Amino acid sequence: AVEQPAAEAEALEYTLSLYGYQATITYADGTATITYPSFITNEEAMQAAALAYQAYSDYLQGTELTVDNGVATLKFPYDLAEADIDYAVNVAASEIQYYVNSMIGGTESIQVASAASAESAESEATAKAIERSINLYGFEAKISYQDKVATITYPDFITKEEVAEAAKMAYAAYGQYLQGTELSIGKGTAVLTFPAEITEADVDYAVALLEKELPAYVASITTEHVAATVEAAATEAAAAATEAATAAAEAAATQVAEAAAAATQAATTAATTATTAATTAATTAATTAATTATTAATTAAAAATTAAAAATTAAAAAKKSNVGLIIVIVVLVVAAAAACFILLKKKKK
Repeated sequence: AVEQPAAEAEALEYTLSLYGYQATITYADGTATITYPSFITNEEAMQAAALAYQAYSDYLQGTELTVDNGVATLKFPYDLAEADIDYAVNVAASEIQYYVNSMIGGTESIQVASAASAESAESEATAKAIERSINLYGFEAKISYQDKVATITYPDFITKEEVAEAAKMAYAAYGQYLQGTELSIGKGTAVLTFPAEITEADVDYAVALLEKELPAYVASITTEHVAATVEAAATEAAAAATEAATAAAEAAATQVAEAAAAATQAATTAATTATTAATTAATTAATTAATTATTAATTAAAAATTAAAAATTAAAAAKKSNVGLIIVIVVLVVAAAAACFILLKKKKK
């Protein structure tokens, strides 16, 4: 696969004017190129640069500067955001006159110029507050700065804890700019007090940074809040599930115990019933058998009596004839057969 080269960022361009002369500033890919009137010598340009490095050494650490006949090139060790360049140009615009005067007179310093500029800014701030606003997701936050105090007003549904978390992240990222400040947070309002007066350019720079990074702050806070909410909900759900499982187990155990007791009772009842049924059946069968036997015996006795009578008669007749003896024998056999038949028939019933 062929990788497409990354598109180069568009260069940032600015123009500064003083005493009818112009200087242009172009920034791209970590390099700022300053073009100024060529009658300014390299020595004068380096003198102004020395004053700038002395006043703003914290911001210029690691940079490389070259000066060559009306062109100065300043290379940074990392890329800068547009808000950073805007801030630097605003500072340069407010102090370039003092750079020039220091080069011409050779006695004024950038620090004195900065002090004078700060005093001027303070007097202007006393007369009129600096007002700015930031919009995000359809909501508005307002920033008002006056007399070393910045007041930030935001939607009051944002909790103090959420604002404190965002402030903590801001202090971690920009601690060097916020040294000596004091922050107090109320409902929908945060007040940031600075140890020294700041200029309108400083406020604009801070607002530009805030507009750029506020979505990331909100996203990080929202993500952490959602994660914490999900974790709390999961913990609560797990506890509820455990409680429900315990209750279900206890109910099941109770049901099993009740079922076992019912089964035992049913078995006892069934055993009693079976015993009773067996006793009844045995008694009934014995009684029936006894009755049947008695009846059979009675019938047999009657048959025997009849047979005896017949035998007597036959015996009397046998004296007269052998034929009569045969008849008696036949009658006895028939009577015995009849008695057995009757007995068998009653047993079947």
